[in-house]
Amino acid sequence: VNPLGGAKTSLPMQVVAGMDGRLVILDRQWRIQRFAPDGAVVDQKSRPWLMHAPVAVTVDDAGMLFVSGGGTLAAYDPATGLVWQAQVGGGTGHAVALGIGPAPRHDVVALDALNDALELFDRATGRVVSARPLPPSAGERALWGDLDLDAAGNAYALDRVNGTVAVLPLGAAGGAVRTVALPPRTRR
Repeated sequence: VNPLGGAKTSLPMQVVAGMDGRLVILDRQWRIQRFAPDGAVVDQKSRPWLMHAPVAVTVDDAGMLFVSGGGTLAAYDPATGLVWQAQVGGGTGHAVALGIGPAPRHDVVALDALNDALELFDRATGRVVSARPLPPSAGERALWGDLDLDAAGNAYALDRVNGTVAVLPLGAAGGAVRTVALPPRTRR
């Protein structure tokens, strides 16, 4: 049984369970596919409105798609089309991962790997709300590669080179940034 309703994907690179209950697949053919919870194809957007191939996607509770083409972040309403575009890092950044921030604002959070920062964008306008620097690495230069957010408003950014996770409180309660070292790799 094909869990995606018979849809073909080409070089899939990211899967996101949207807050709206749909599954979103981003592939290397500049395509974003959406699926209903039962696997039925909802739609697909090919060759989206970005200058470069999409590298990250996230979805808010209303079904709005937020897509990074690296240096550009775009909001796309599946019913009406492109809503806004914004530059990551003021034009010098590269967003490698996206998420939706904590209530009440639910800003779009972009992990900017070139500027070692989290950048928060207003969902409705694309205006930069804030930028939060990621902690410096104790070892080699960080290679920020993934991002997740929890219900309490904490952002978790993964440094793939140094084996650490930066924890940044984004919620109203705030708090200090901290770094969690991952256990060393063991051989089996």
